[in-house]
Amino acid sequence: MKILVIGFLLITSSQLIMASANDDKITHTPYAGFSFSHFKNNIGNYSDTFQKKTRTGITLGWRIKYNISKSLGVETGLGYNSKGGGYKKHALTVQTMEGEKIEYDLIRNFRLEYVELPFLLDINLSRLIMGRSATSFLHISSGVSFGINTGSSVRYNSVSSRSAGGPWVDVSNNFTISKFNYATKKITNFLLEASLHFVSQKDIPGYLIVRYNKSLNDVYSVTMMDGNNFKTKMATITIGYGLKF
Repeated sequence: MKILVIGFLLITSSQLIMASANDDKITHTPYAGFSFSHFKNNIGNYSDTFQKKTRTGITLGWRIKYNISKSLGVETGLGYNSKGGGYKKHALTVQTMEGEKIEYDLIRNFRLEYVELPFLLDINLSRLIMGRSATSFLHISSGVSFGINTGSSVRYNSVSSRSAGGPWVDVSNNFTISKFNYATKKITNFLLEASLHFVSQKDIPGYLIVRYNKSLNDVYSVTMMDGNNFKTKMATITIGYGLKF
């Protein structure tokens, strides 16, 4: 699925570049980065003994911006985002012969994958405040994105130990991935972004981006399962880097 999404992004973006090559009001910004997601509510049977943890994922996509003026624009595009949430609980501590302690945790990672279509209003704050004297530009963007779930699974592990004779201990830490087909198929997100646009020493225009993303509807289609809550929204912070064409 990831390969199909990446291929679709590349084909679509190349066609759009050719269509707008002679229009200086349109800019293209491919980007990639990391996302850090967590659930707003505890789900499953992990709320009592497990600690909530952040799930780290990847994000990549292509943005297309129409510049209404030097300081105002509207933006859309297409992106792939891996999100989710997780839980952990301490399982075992092992001390090596050198005295080093190794910690083992039980991990429960709920993994969600989306293809998202954003719509944003972009404001160039530096241009508004400093005018043409600005050499790098701080942009603030806000809007919504509409996502389609392309994958839902749970990655978990089991930890066990046994004596290997004398002071030695064998530790088994096995991970398993299972499908969890209860994700909401269509999701709407609120977006708030800050991005710093600049030109590198090699005259390559690029930008750094920090994005806050919050789902406006629940990420799972079930609210209860086996007596456990599964009603939750999700928040994501994304940090990435992109190029401008």
